[in-house]
Amino acid sequence: MKRFLSALTGGSLLLACLLSAGCPRTARPDGTEQSVGSKSTSAPATSSAPQAVPIVYDERLTPDRLSDEQKQKIFAYARSMSPAGQRPWYVKVRYNDQRQGEPSWAVSIFYSPYSTSSRLRKGKAIGMVDFQGRWTKLLRRTVPNWDEQQLYWDYWQVSPSQEPFGKDLVVPDQPFWPFKAPEGLTDQEVVEIVDFVRTYSVRPYAETAKTMSLWSTESIDKTLPIFSISKGPDGKFEVWTGTLQGGLSGIGQTLTITKENGKFVLLALGMWLS
Repeated sequence: MKRFLSALTGGSLLLACLLSAGCPRTARPDGTEQSVGSKSTSAPATSSAPQAVPIVYDERLTPDRLSDEQKQKIFAYARSMSPAGQRPWYVKVRYNDQRQGEPSWAVSIFYSPYSTSSRLRKGKAIGMVDFQGRWTKLLRRTVPNWDEQQLYWDYWQVSPSQEPFGKDLVVPDQPFWPFKAPEGLTDQEVVEIVDFVRTYSVRPYAETAKTMSLWSTESIDKTLPIFSISKGPDGKFEVWTGTLQGGLSGIGQTLTITKENGKFVLLALGMWLS
């Protein structure tokens, strides 16, 4: 349970509320927002908020669009909390409800990577929540020895195998969203595992049944982003894919993987739901 909660929070108390999920909207250079996988776009943004940062929306719970006031607060916070040498990359809206009097909302702010290779980016992200008008100041008052460094968490992002990273830093599509930095794994292991998950083809059932339980799903949903990767004491890897907006609002798949004779093998494939 402790490892599960750590994976969900990304090492941050603020991120325990809600995490990234769903089908995003990407912000274009002209300020419009476009849903990934859709040809339609919204009207050009009229926000007067200074120094806008690209925004994507986690659509599974259809969050309301951010108001100008919210954007101004988020952009100001994002820039004030920028790690040294990094700038805000994009904001992911996980939840936004304007119907309960004062709005309640939660976002993840991703900063430009501090390390980039052709296949792997590493950077920092930070969570920001505002529940009925209250956010990090509440935590600073109630959590002993609160330190803003606790708000940050490290992300990794693996490029598509045939599309290595270049100089441009664009907002990624959902299957390629960053995920919490794994612990105890090498860069090469993580890249190889992600490539395996993204390209795996289901074996015939007769062969699959030898290693997979009756409760397993039949195929990997490649539209889901990597959520977390970990390595157990037995040397097997556990990969979670999917999205989570809150403690009772998440869905995805779990994969148990091992390496045999230099190749990854899928041992189990199931679903998780919260």
